Amino acid sequence: MVMAVNTTGTDRSPRPRWSLSEASKRTGVSRTTLLRRIEAGKIPGAIKTDEGWSIGIEDLIGAGIIPDRPSPPEGAHGHGRPDFDHVQRIADLERELAVAHAQRAAAEQVAVERERIIQSQAVTLLILQSKPVDDRPSAVADAAPEAEHHPPAGPSAERRPEPDNPLTWLRRQIFR
Repeated sequence: MVMAVNTTGTDRSPRPRWSLSEASKRTGVSRTTLLRRIEAGKIPGAIKTDEGWSIGIEDLIGAGIIPDRPSPPEGAHGHGRPDFDHVQRIADLERELAVAHAQRAAAEQVAVERERIIQSQAVTLLILQSKPVDDRPSAVADAAPEAEHHPPAGPSAERRPEPDNPLTWLRRQIFR
């Protein structure tokens, strides 16, 4: 640990300062990261000396770096990078998510098409239900032509007039 005198304030008591290597070990932040932060001005109290960098503990705390955090064990691989198993698992999950999105989109298209078919069948059913069907044999129909043209008398025997335009008639049937 390097001791230096604080010359920025009125207090001239020595404050602890660490070298770049010591700060890296004591904070768990790599030397490269600390150096990048120093060069970016995020640790403004760091001083370049003949021996290397001298960094005050209060400067590290001011930069959001907590001292006395254990450093990773020697020989530990990764140093913050995910290992291959995690990367592979993430890639697998991303592929599964893409497949699920494609399946959902296909299912939505099928649902839209089914809805269109249901609506067209409903219109067709309305058309078929509203037209009178003449299911008499043709001989019987020819024998009673006058009955078709002259409806029976009485108030209950009102006959609906045929519409001039089939679309107008269909709209009336649907929106009653």
